[in-house]
Amino acid sequence: MANSDYSWSDVLAGNGTLSINGGLAYSSGVLSLQTFLHNIGYNITPDGQFGNGTDTAVKQFQNELGITEDGIVGVGTATRLNTVRSSQYYTVYGKRLTTSQWGQSNILVGNFTDTNLLSRIIFAEDMNSLDAQKGIAIVIKKRKNSNSSLYMESSSSYPNASAWARVIGKSGAYSTANSGNTNARTPRRGLRGYSSDGYVDPYWKHACDTAISLVNGSSFSATGKKIVGTTITNTNVTVSSGTSDAYYYQCNFTAYTSWYNSGLIDTSVVPIAFTSQGGTTVICKRI
Repeated sequence: MANSDYSWSDVLAGNGTLSINGGLAYSSGVLSLQTFLHNIGYNITPDGQFGNGTDTAVKQFQNELGITEDGIVGVGTATRLNTVRSSQYYTVYGKRLTTSQWGQSNILVGNFTDTNLLSRIIFAEDMNSLDAQKGIAIVIKKRKNSNSSLYMESSSSYPNASAWARVIGKSGAYSTANSGNTNARTPRRGLRGYSSDGYVDPYWKHACDTAISLVNGSSFSATGKKIVGTTITNTNVTVSSGTSDAYYYQCNFTAYTSWYNSGLIDTSVVPIAFTSQGGTTVICKRI
C-alpha cells in the first residue's frame, strides 16, 4: 500500500506503515512523521513526501532508541515517536548537531543555553552512573565558582559565553566538548528508555535534570567510594554541591592512578570513585 493511504492515527493503531517504499505521493501521515522528527531535532523539512532524507532521519531515530534500523515506521517506531515528541528531554535538550555545530568554538560564542550544554557534557562524561554524573556536575560548579583562568576561559576573551560555557569550553578541559564527540553532539536520548520511562534513557534524563539543578542553584549530593592510595575501598563518601568546594578535577581511574603515582593528588581531599570498576569516574583535587 502507498504512504498516501495512511494517516498518522492509522499507523499508531497498527493499520499501516510508512516507508520509502510507499512512494512519494503526498501523505498526511508522512507530514506528521516529518513534523515530529523535525521538532525533536532531526534535519528534515516537512513536506509530506517520504524521500531519502526522511528515510535517513527515521533510521537515525530508530538508532537513537536502540530499535531495528529499517526505515519502516510501524506501530513500534510510531508509538515511540508519538511519546517523545512532547518530552522536554527531546524537544528542548540534546537535538542532533553536525560537527560544524558542536565544539569549543561554538560553545565559546554562546550558541547553547547553559542547561542544554551541561546536559550534553554531563551525559557524555559518564553514561553509566547517576552518582558519577552528579560528581561531574560538582566539579563543573567548583570550576565555575573559582573564576580562575586555570579552569575557565576569560569573559574578556569570550564576552558572549556564560561562565558555564567558559568552563566547558576551556582549552584541553573536556574532550566531550570536541566537535567529534558523538555522545555529546548526538546523544542517544532513548537508548535504554522503556515505555515506563517515556522512552527517555534514564541517564540522559538524569543528566538533564542535574544540569537544570546546577544552573538553578539547587543543591544535590553524590555518593561514591573512598579511594585510599590507588585502592577503591568499600567506604561510602557523600559530597554535596552546596557545601563541597574541594573537587576541581574529574577523570577516569586510570588517569587518577597515573596522577597519584606522580605525586599530583592532594590527599587532604578524599578522592572518590563511583563504581569499583577500572573505568570508573573519579573526582579529586590535584596539587
